[in-house]
Amino acid sequence: MLYIGSKHAVPEVAAVYPALPLSTFWVLFWMLLAFEMSYLKLYFGMGFVALFKHKPRVYNWFSNVALLGIVVQVLFSYMNKANLIVFSFRLVSYVYSRFMRGLLQEISLWQRSTLDV
Repeated sequence: MLYIGSKHAVPEVAAVYPALPLSTFWVLFWMLLAFEMSYLKLYFGMGFVALFKHKPRVYNWFSNVALLGIVVQVLFSYMNKANLIVFSFRLVSYVYSRFMRGLLQEISLWQRSTLDV
């Protein structure tokens, strides 16, 4: 999807910055695409690990990765409207992972207190 939209988005961004040649924007696009693919591997990998492990520490790692994605997505949200949708999904995943982390920590504290009695 990102590649299909790039045929229109890269020339639009290049029109905003006429001092730089179009080839510079294409190099920047391919670098960002490589970064995005690496980030998505980490994001989904941490998400699946958090889903299957159910450990507060793993949910904390996932929320940190999601927060990194939110910050980067804010920087690139001016490119097109699809970035706003991705931003909102990442924000929801960040909030949910923080909620799950807190819930699991509370459950583990509750289990420890019942074992101590």
